[in-house]
Amino acid sequence: MATQYLQQQSTSRKEHLLGIAILVAFLLPHSNTLFQLMNPLLCLFLVYGFYNSRRWKPYVLMAVIPVALSLLINLSVSSQKALLSAFTIMLYFFCFPLVGRVQVRNIYMYLCLVYIVVSQFVYLLDIQFLTDFFNTAYPIGEDDRNAILHMQSNITYGTILNYRLGGIYHNANQCARYLCMLLAFFLVTNQDQKNKGVLIFSGIVYASILLTGSRTGFVVASLILYFGLFRQKSYKGTIRYIFIAMAVLGLVYIVSSGVSFRGFGINRGFQNSANLKWDTFVYYLQQETNPVYLLLGHLDTSLFTGQSSELLSSFDSEYGDLIFSYGFVGFLSILIFWWMTARHIEKTKRFFFILLLWIITSTIVASYRAFFIFILLLSVIHSNYGLIIRKNKH
Repeated sequence: MATQYLQQQSTSRKEHLLGIAILVAFLLPHSNTLFQLMNPLLCLFLVYGFYNSRRWKPYVLMAVIPVALSLLINLSVSSQKALLSAFTIMLYFFCFPLVGRVQVRNIYMYLCLVYIVVSQFVYLLDIQFLTDFFNTAYPIGEDDRNAILHMQSNITYGTILNYRLGGIYHNANQCARYLCMLLAFFLVTNQDQKNKGVLIFSGIVYASILLTGSRTGFVVASLILYFGLFRQKSYKGTIRYIFIAMAVLGLVYIVSSGVSFRGFGINRGFQNSANLKWDTFVYYLQQETNPVYLLLGHLDTSLFTGQSSELLSSFDSEYGDLIFSYGFVGFLSILIFWWMTARHIEKTKRFFFILLLWIITSTIVASYRAFFIFILLLSVIHSNYGLIIRKNKH
C-alpha cells in the first residue's frame, strides 16, 4: 500500500514537472538570452528527472553527427550565436526523448491556450494596463509596434477578419505556429476522449489561428483537425457533422460577404511568399560552388546574403536554413530522424508530424523556442504512444 502511494506521488510530481515545463516553453518572455539559457537547462533538468524511465534511441546520432561535422569545419568562421545554436540542436537531439512515460495534464494546455488567446484580444481591444504588462514581459520591435497601433486605430464592425493577431508573440505567423503545436499535441493526448471539451478546445484554437491570418497556419491546422479529430471513430456521429457544417457556413459567409480574409489567400501565398523563398534557395544553389559546403553546410546563416533588390536577404524557411547551415547531409539526416521517430509511434498519433509543413515558411529546428517545444511534445508522444509501449500493454 505504501509503495503504491509513493508511486502515485512520484507520478503526480512528474506530471506537474512536465506541465510546468510546457508552460515555460510556450510562455517564456521574449529574449534570445533566456531561450539560450533556460531551454537547455530545462532540457537537462527533465532528462535528469526522468532518467530511470527514458528509453534513449541510438538513431539520434544520425541527426547529431552531421551537425557536429558542420560545426567542426566552420568553427573558426562562425559567430557565437551560430555555435550556440548548433550545440543546442545537438543537445536536444542527443537527449531525445527528454521525458519518460508520463501524461501531461490538460490544465496546463488550457492555461497556455487561454493566455495566448487573451493576449490576442488584449492588443485588439487596447486594454491599457494589460498591454503595458505584455509589452514589458514580451517587448516588441518598432515595426511590430506600428502594426499594432495601426490595427487598433481601425477597429470597426466587420473588419476583425482582416486583422493579424499575434498576441504575446507579436508576429502572427509565429503565433499560428505555436497554436498549431498546441492543437496537435492536445489532440494526440486526448484522442481517446469523446467529450465536448475536445471540440471546444479545438474550435477555440482553430478560430485563434484563423485570426492570425497565417496561410500556413490555416493549412496545417485544417489538416491536423481532419486527421487528428474528424477521422477518429469517436467523432463520426452528429457532433462531427454539426462542427463541419458550422465551419462550411462560416467559410461561405466570409466569401459571400466580400471580406478579404488573409488566411484563405492560399494561392496568393504560393505566388508571393512561397515563390520568393524558393527563388532565394535556388539563388543560393546557383552561387555555391564548393561541394563540401553543399554537403556539410556553412553553419552560420548570417553569412548568406541574397540579392536584396530581388530576393530576401535570408531564406525565411527551414529547408533553406538547414541546408545552408548543415548541408544536404544534415538536412536529410534530420528528415530521416523524424521518419525513424514516426515509425516508433502508433499510426493514429503520427498526424503530429503534419507540423513539419512549417519548414516551408518558417523554422522549427532553427528556432530556440520552437525546437524545444517541438522536441518536448514529441518526447511525450514517443514515450507514451511508442509501439514498444503498446506491445507491453498487451
